[in-house]
Amino acid sequence: MFPQIYSNTNKLCWENLDINYPSDYKQLVNGYGAFGIDEFVWIISPFSQNDLFNQKKAAERENKGLIALGGTENSDELFWFVNNHYWSIIVYQTRSDIYYKYDMELSKFLYKLIKKEMICPCFPDNFPSEHVILESLDKL
Repeated sequence: MFPQIYSNTNKLCWENLDINYPSDYKQLVNGYGAFGIDEFVWIISPFSQNDLFNQKKAAERENKGLIALGGTENSDELFWFVNNHYWSIIVYQTRSDIYYKYDMELSKFLYKLIKKEMICPCFPDNFPSEHVILESLDKL
């Protein structure tokens, strides 16, 4: 979908983490680091040097029994919900108990959003843009 833009000279050491993340998430983080889509959706990484985009720091802040995944410019929150080794994506609407559950991998979730094959009701109508921009939030 997008060329790799993240260049990390150190091999990311997934084996040293407490969570066994899904393989598609590992591939996305290996290729992009923590990243943003159209300056609206932000996907965090356990390896980010920036505390705002570091998954381990986000996990320390959350207490909903979910695994932090990212957020949006509107302060919506993205999480994983794990049930019997199956990872679903949860999007919590800003300052609300309303949430939307997506039973799919992160890569499929992002692809469907970008291709406008799926709509998240709490995301604005103009997301994504016609010319989607993906940016790494970590040092290149």
